[in-house]
Amino acid sequence: MIVVAIVWANLFNPDEGFINQFLKVITFGKAKPLSWFQGPKYAFPAIMVLSVWQGVGFQMIIFLAGLQDIPKELYESARVDGANKWQQFWSVTLPQLRNTTIFVVIATTILAFKLFAQVWVLTKGGPQRATMTTIVMLYRQGFRQLRVGYAATIGKTQSHRQRSDEMQIISDMSSVKGFIPYGEIGIQNYLDVFQRMNFGRFMFNSVFITSSTVLLGLLFSSMIAYALARLRFRGQKLVLAVIISLIIIPVESVVIPMLLMINRVGWIDSYHVQILPFIVEPFFVFLFYQFFIGIAKALDEAAIVDGAGPLQIYGHIIVPLSRPVFASVAILQAIFRWNEFLWPLMVTRGETYRPLTVAIQQFFSQDPRVWGDIFAFASMITLPFLGRIRCSAGSAHDLP
Repeated sequence: MIVVAIVWANLFNPDEGFINQFLKVITFGKAKPLSWFQGPKYAFPAIMVLSVWQGVGFQMIIFLAGLQDIPKELYESARVDGANKWQQFWSVTLPQLRNTTIFVVIATTILAFKLFAQVWVLTKGGPQRATMTTIVMLYRQGFRQLRVGYAATIGKTQSHRQRSDEMQIISDMSSVKGFIPYGEIGIQNYLDVFQRMNFGRFMFNSVFITSSTVLLGLLFSSMIAYALARLRFRGQKLVLAVIISLIIIPVESVVIPMLLMINRVGWIDSYHVQILPFIVEPFFVFLFYQFFIGIAKALDEAAIVDGAGPLQIYGHIIVPLSRPVFASVAILQAIFRWNEFLWPLMVTRGETYRPLTVAIQQFFSQDPRVWGDIFAFASMITLPFLGRIRCSAGSAHDLP
């Protein structure tokens, strides 16, 4: 998120940013440069644009899982009846995506209410409280009550190389140069990353924490959702209502109590403090639930007649039929955990257990601040994870 915020801050740069240059081109020079984050008028719309851009991928993954869950026989029957592609979309696809659409609307609304990282990184609620959200206010009040001060000292002296890199980045962001490789291409920045920090250790920490959380999360979240969607027990609706309510509660509003509890049991600076609190997330339990209720219950009844118990039905019927949603949850949970910043920052004290997202801040505290090294580090974080997502997506696409 830090790197994304840096990129978008440069895109919205009032002097040479790509957004202002684009507006100038399409209006034939009539549009004046806008100060996106310097005044209250445009700050929040800019945050909204960034948030929409980030949310599209999440929504596409959910809808992709829903589309893969639609039986192909329905489209074959529609074609036999003479339906064209547009009629198939309205009469087959949309009705079958009803539960998926409900989930996407609910999830997007909840995430919008939980908006924190973009605002905190780019504006911290300003200017003139124009971008102040409920969660930013909760975060500020929480730390104020605990008398936690904010470090606000910024070094004024910059080296010539740092200033040159910053001016080059701003210049490139005003054209397509910011999106294509050009000029002298080398690997020196990547070599600098390994020389300036223990990158291998940070990479191992991120992979181990993310993989452990995802594997355990898939098991426990899916089993809880299976119990809610397929079994009958007293208080079932109440449990579901509690889970939905927990989705709304932002992590940022409870990190202080969590930190105090963790500190009392002596779990600070460890792997399990970064894994155990996030194994079962209400968000993914509800996602599994929405897909499980769409599976025909006649399959459960047939299995019960054959003598199958709840665990056998879960393992031999529900899981095979829900592979697309398992792949979607694995991707989403991996993205969330891989990008986690606030919690690891609070519970780690050294390099031993620190993930990549926290390690990148070392570049901002070192002098000189070399932007080439920062973006090299960012690409090294992103590319392996994109490869893993591509493999997961490919596996889901090949499912029958």
